[in-house]
Amino acid sequence: MRTIPFIVSVLILDFSGYGQTARSYFDQGYAVAHSGDYRRAIELYDRSIALDPQSFYALYDRGIAYANLGDHSSAISDFTRALIIDAHSWRAYYDRGVARIRTGDHRGGQQDMSLAIGWGCHDYTAYSYRGMARQFAGDYSGAISDYDTAILMAPTDALLWNYRGFARDRTGDYRGAIADYDQAIKLDPHEDTFYVNRGFARNTLHEYAAAIADFDLAARINPRNIYIYINRGYSHMQLGHYDLSLRDYDKAIELAPEQAEGYNNRSTLRKLTRDLSGALADLDKAISLAPGLSRAYLNRALIKIKQGDSSACDDFKKVKKLRSKEADAYILKYCK
Repeated sequence: MRTIPFIVSVLILDFSGYGQTARSYFDQGYAVAHSGDYRRAIELYDRSIALDPQSFYALYDRGIAYANLGDHSSAISDFTRALIIDAHSWRAYYDRGVARIRTGDHRGGQQDMSLAIGWGCHDYTAYSYRGMARQFAGDYSGAISDYDTAILMAPTDALLWNYRGFARDRTGDYRGAIADYDQAIKLDPHEDTFYVNRGFARNTLHEYAAAIADFDLAARINPRNIYIYINRGYSHMQLGHYDLSLRDYDKAIELAPEQAEGYNNRSTLRKLTRDLSGALADLDKAISLAPGLSRAYLNRALIKIKQGDSSACDDFKKVKKLRSKEADAYILKYCK
């Protein structure tokens, strides 16, 4: 799935304050960066900065080079140094915000995007990125507001409709989410993620047949997307199509054998079909892959209770330790 570009632009401005050698190194670094050799560009920017440590432009462009190499921590450091020199640069706030979001600092990213907008950034992607940061931080209403603004500025960008649909889904507005996914699909009918997201919303509304149709369309576009099979397996299971559900869960596990979700979901199907030993094996595997997956411990404990296995209490206690209150009633009932 394509993403919003990282770089807004690389700055080339007035260098009257540079020493000639510092500017020469900068110019070489700029040319090399535009050829895609970011490592060599960084070496040249290093030399420019060594001669002129107060060069906003060299620090900013070196940050861009680091970002393009995926070294977001170094990029953040350079953007921060550049902002000490020029605290009004919306470009530096924007790119530091992107880097912070990509390192998981969503609140920091949100703050930087707000500063970028405040200092004159009129690019719709600033609102989109701030929406992402708010969404990751759990502020779905704030995210929707930012996506609203971005969509007004760029109504033909399918990703924006998808992002807003996802945020609406998280607020429980599944019909609104589906409407947004409809528009995303209209704008870009070749993106499998849009169909998967719409199918997920339809599953939540118990519209399983319509959800299956969406997952089928997604599978034609990208048959290696495991979430197609995990979600379609659930749809089939809810409709009682156990053979088709098992086939989908098996496929998800075949494509991603190191992901716990496929095993956990298949265990539910096996429990429904009274294959308790198979369900336990799947839950054991899910827990080995994701030791913090509380629902896997809970599901395993419930099967053990049916089998009279006293070690169920260990699983219930593990669920409680993982900060889930679901286990409290079971511990009171079954564990001394």
